[in-house]
Amino acid sequence: MKCDFHIGQKVVCIARGDWRKAKIKYLYRVGIGLNVPVSGQVYTIRDLVWDDRGPDGPDDVKGIGAVGVLLMEVVNGIDPDTGIESLWPSYEFKPLNESKTDIGVFTKMLDKVDA
Repeated sequence: MKCDFHIGQKVVCIARGDWRKAKIKYLYRVGIGLNVPVSGQVYTIRDLVWDDRGPDGPDDVKGIGAVGVLLMEVVNGIDPDTGIESLWPSYEFKPLNESKTDIGVFTKMLDKVDA
């Protein structure tokens, strides 16, 4: 799966939430607990990691079978089964559009009409 994100990029969580239930249940069972991204919130990518476990495992240990992201604002402990921090599927995020709208071009058009 293609991932055009980069470290330091701002992204918005668009997660539907269905994948989080099994992950939370599993990590609480092994005693880690879990901080989760919230849909609609803005985050900063801390790292990108390929998760090759795939989505076909048992419900409580499924991999994402895609590029996973680690977020600066969401930090968790190390998963004892994988030896890494819990990843979030990159497809559950979209780039934040940080472009500022400049209406200067429109005000210049109005100045020409008034002249």
